[in-house]
Amino acid sequence: MSQSVYLSLLNNLTVKKPNTNYPIPKIPQSAHALKDLQFS
Repeated sequence: MSQSVYLSLLNNLTVKKPNTNYPIPKIPQSAHALKDLQFS
């Protein structure tokens, strides 16, 4: 997955689903973990 696509997906999650059952800071944390798996 390219970084631009990855960031686009993350932006879509943040913009389209601002009200989630989990705190917003948890999104970048989870995304960072996925990024480590993808690019490591």
